[in-house]
Amino acid sequence: MKKEVIIIVLLFFSLVLSGSIKNELRNPVDMKYYPQREFKVIEYLKQYFVNENWEDSLRYYYSYEDTLIQITYQKISDETFENYGKLCYLYNDENILTDAVYYNWENEDWINSYKYSYYYDNNDNIVTNVYSEWIEENWLAIYLGTYSYENDNLIQEFWQYWEDEETLVNSHLYSYSYDQNENLIEIHYQVYENGIELTDIYKFVYSYDDQLHNTELLYQVWENDDWQNSYQYIYYYDEDGNLIYADYQTWQRGWLDDSYATYSYDENGNLSELLWQYWYDDELYNYSKEYYTYEDFLSVDEFDIPKFQVWNFPNPFCSETTISFNVTQTSPFITLEIYNIKGQIVKKFSIGDSRFSVVWNGKDEKGNQVSPGIYLLKIKTENYQITKKMLRSR
Repeated sequence: MKKEVIIIVLLFFSLVLSGSIKNELRNPVDMKYYPQREFKVIEYLKQYFVNENWEDSLRYYYSYEDTLIQITYQKISDETFENYGKLCYLYNDENILTDAVYYNWENEDWINSYKYSYYYDNNDNIVTNVYSEWIEENWLAIYLGTYSYENDNLIQEFWQYWEDEETLVNSHLYSYSYDQNENLIEIHYQVYENGIELTDIYKFVYSYDDQLHNTELLYQVWENDDWQNSYQYIYYYDEDGNLIYADYQTWQRGWLDDSYATYSYDENGNLSELLWQYWYDDELYNYSKEYYTYEDFLSVDEFDIPKFQVWNFPNPFCSETTISFNVTQTSPFITLEIYNIKGQIVKKFSIGDSRFSVVWNGKDEKGNQVSPGIYLLKIKTENYQITKKMLRSR
C-alpha cells in the first residue's frame, strides 16, 4: 500500500473515531491529487438519533477551484447551523499542497488558530512538516515532523518540539510496516521519555484478504510489558469491492460486539451514507448517520452522455492484461490513461475508434515494470470519462 493510500486510511479513521480536525491535517498527501477525482464531496452532514428522531449535529461545506481550497465547519446551535471553524488549503504552482491553515469563528470573524506547512523532495514526497500556532498575533512554530521513505513507502514520522527558538526536543515517533504486496500492516506509535528513550504507547495492525481489501483493524495498547487488545474493526465488502459493513468490537477478556456500521453508495459508487448503530441486549439501536453529497466535476451536462462498456481480463493480473472498450457514440478523441494510486499517469494510449482492445504489459511510459498494486484505467472522450480499478499482483 503506497503512502497516499495510508493517508486516506488515516484521514478516514480520524473522522470516524475522533472527529479531530487536527488529525485530518497530520498526513495530507492525498490532497495533492484531488484533480484526479471524478466526483468531489461538497457537503457532509452528521446526525444523531435522539428521542426516536434524527437530529442534525455537524455540517461541513467543501469549496473547490482546481483543487479543494476550503472546508467550512458548522455545528447545530438552537436548531440552526453556525460556523465554528474553517480549513484553508494553499498550493504551489504545481498544484501541490504547501499549507493547511485552520481558523476559529469568533465574534463574527475568522481568527487564525493553527497551521501545517509541508516541504517536499524532488519526488514530491513530504520530507518535513511544521506545525505552528497563532500566538500574540504571530505564527509560532511548535512541532517539526520529519518523514522517511523506503521504496516510496512512508516508513517513519519523527516529531520534535521547540523547547525554545533554537532547541528541538524529541517528542514522538510513528513507524509504518508493510507486507510483500506493499499493504500497510502496522502503525506503531511511541513517545520519547525525557526526549531520549522511546516508550511504546499503541499500535494499529491491519489484515487483508486475497483481493487486498482491508478486512481487520486491530488497536492494541502497551501495558504491563506486553501488547494488550483494546478494540478492533472487522470489515465486509460486496462483490465490487465496496465496503458495506463494519463490526466494532471491544476487548473484555474476549471480543464483545459494541457497534455496527452500514455503508451505502450512490449510483456513481461514491459513499453516500454511513449509519452507526450500537448493540444492547443483542439488538441494534440507531446512534448516528453521516451523509455525503458529491458534484461531478468532469462530465458536461449539455452533451448526451454515451454509454460505456469497459473491462479488462484478467483482473487481477500478473504480467499483462487485455483492456477492451466500447462506447455507443463515436468520437474523434478517445484516450486510455493508466494512473497509479497517487494519481500520476503511468501509461497513455491514443485511440481513434469507439471500439478497441489493447494489451497492457505492466510497463510505464519509460518501459519500466510497475510495482504490484492498484491501478486506475481511465477512458476519456471529448465530453465524458469513466474510471475502472485494476489490480496487479506479484
